[in-house]
Amino acid sequence: MLKLWIDNTADLAVPILFCLGKHRLVNSEYNMFHSTFKNSVKPIVESQTAKELLDNPKLTIVKDPAEADQHWFVKTNYTTYFWWYMVNEGLINDSWKQIADTYTKLDARYNILYEDHVNNQHTTLDMYPDTSTMIPFFGWNIDVLKIGFNLPPDMESDMAANAWQAWLEKYTPNAVKVARRPTVDYN
Repeated sequence: MLKLWIDNTADLAVPILFCLGKHRLVNSEYNMFHSTFKNSVKPIVESQTAKELLDNPKLTIVKDPAEADQHWFVKTNYTTYFWWYMVNEGLINDSWKQIADTYTKLDARYNILYEDHVNNQHTTLDMYPDTSTMIPFFGWNIDVLKIGFNLPPDMESDMAANAWQAWLEKYTPNAVKVARRPTVDYN
């Protein structure tokens, strides 16, 4: 059984974690998500209902990179990083105003957090250069992601992926869509 670690800094990997976690042959330590795909700015909410452990999983998603055989990183730029925070937290009840007095201060703060995120990715990538894969935040394909683990088709994970892709297509701003390949050099 293969073990996969996915960098979920700033919840950027939630779409991929959710879809892989719905596959019948994937066991995940991140199994506390369920879908509320609806016309809202938050497609995933946390749930206390955990999936039962599988009898014979082919893939386990682990939280510790040292335990993993493969390491996935979510490729993002600052525009995507900041938008994802705003859509998941900041815009809900204007909670961003609790961290900053003005939008400019919030932007400056998240720019620093993004730089830390990139630096942490570089450090982890340096530790696991031969087992690392970069996944774009927008434009990933669940079928391609499953190929590396020889996971057969699975209706539930495919439906979850289709719903996520539809949500991202509808709500992702053009500035994020055109930034599928950020200019950040990870090498």
